Formats: sequence, C-alpha cells, structure tokens
Amino acid sequence: MQFNFNPNENTCQERVLEDEWFKTRYNPAQLLETFPEARSYLEQRLERYERYLESVKKILKPQIEAIYKEKDEFTRWFWLEVLKEIEDGQLLEICENEVWKTKRYLKEERKSKSGVSDSQIERAKENLERALEIVGMERSRNNFYLCPFHNEKTASFYATPQNGRCFCFGCLWSGDSIKLVQELTGYSFVEAVKQLN
Repeated sequence: MQFNFNPNENTCQERVLEDEWFKTRYNPAQLLETFPEARSYLEQRLERYERYLESVKKILKPQIEAIYKEKDEFTRWFWLEVLKEIEDGQLLEICENEVWKTKRYLKEERKSKSGVSDSQIERAKENLERALEIVGMERSRNNFYLCPFHNEKTASFYATPQNGRCFCFGCLWSGDSIKLVQELTGYSFVEAVKQLN
C-alpha cells in the first residue's frame, strides 16, 4: 500500500498566511493574536496531520508488531532503527512533530483565569538570569551563588540557566526562577511571572 503525503499541499491563501507567519520572529501566541484567521488554518492543519498520522500508524502497525515479536533485544532495536529510516518511518516522525507543534501553537494562546498564558509561564521558568538579577544575587563562580535562604561564607547555591532550576547544597532549597522570585520578593505567582517576562 503506497501512502501519498504532501505536507506542502496548501491553497494559495494558506501559503500566503504561512509565509507571513514564518517571516516574523514572534511566538505563536503573538502571531495568533495578530492573525486571528490563523486559528482556523491551524485547526485544519492539526486535523490533516492527525489523519496522516493515523494512516501511517495503520501502515506501520504490522511491521512494528513483527519487530516486537523478536526475542533478541539487539534485533528489535536494529529493526526499529531501520524502520525509522525508511520513508514511512520518517513520515511518522514528521506527522508526530507537526501534530505536537500545532497543538502547542493552539494551546499557547489560552490564558488561565489569572491572565497569564502557558507560554508566559514557560518563558518565566526559562529566564533564570533575570530572576537572579531581580533578587540581587551576586555571582561567585561557575553558576554558584551565596544562598539567600541561609547565612554562608562559601557559595553553595547552584543555578543552571539551561533548565531554569536552582538548588542549594547547604539548606537543600530547590526551585525554578518563579519560585525564587516569589520567595525572595513576596510577589504572587502572577506578579513573579510578569516580572520575569
């Protein structure tokens, strides 16, 4: 069974909208705010990719079941890797990524009752350097700081900007940038998120 898939099968109007979408460097929530007509396009795109994904899964299901019947773990791993490299395996990965991205775009626009969107919360969690600046922590060496939660002479508070997390080896405090700003400034969750954005 040959599966024909062309992800670039868009109408002229959709292509123009997509071109405008990708010319900017805004996040999807800002783009949806600017181009509200993009919501219906994204919903259609999501439906289309979900249909493609289901079709590809039906095609690959017998092959995957046969691979998992293999008793040898190496053989299973090998054939799963081979399956990923063939056309249908790559198509499965493309469809899964597109479904995930499109769902994320549509979700980012939603805001909680407090008026803070999921994307704002994620950005705030990732903005650890800004959090350290807000609370006035002075850097010691290699991402180690003097802990603001207990008195110490040697820096034991470790901050990892890559994942936005902090941990103190002295008092065992841990948290993300939002929690850090909340506890040291007295801001509410919403105020802390807005300060970090």
